[in-house]
Amino acid sequence: MFTTISERRGGAISPSAENCQPRQDSAEPFWFALLCRHLWSTNAPKDLEFTLARAGHQRSDRTCRAWTAGDSPPPINIGAMLLRDDDVGRRVLDYVMRDCTAPWWVEFNRHADFGRKVLELTK
Repeated sequence: MFTTISERRGGAISPSAENCQPRQDSAEPFWFALLCRHLWSTNAPKDLEFTLARAGHQRSDRTCRAWTAGDSPPPINIGAMLLRDDDVGRRVLDYVMRDCTAPWWVEFNRHADFGRKVLELTK
């Protein structure tokens, strides 16, 4: 009765969607906890609380502990705030896209590497 978008279109949503398949590992429900551990190691709850406060979005220590432990997932706007953060935004994007081989992502990284090299030369 119900069909998905890709079934109606007869395949993947876009050609690059085939290059970025979702992970199918047992840790999937803990994606945010794993992201926080990757970003901040052992002090993840306090660092998450500090990063959110710096962005003007206060959250309690208890809430940050629950999110970083994988007890409950955060709202999607928390992920967006981390992506927009000056300090951790690029690291969040790299973590989320770590296994992606889509041409646009490869090109994006190539341009970013080139830009970093130009900045090093101009210093």
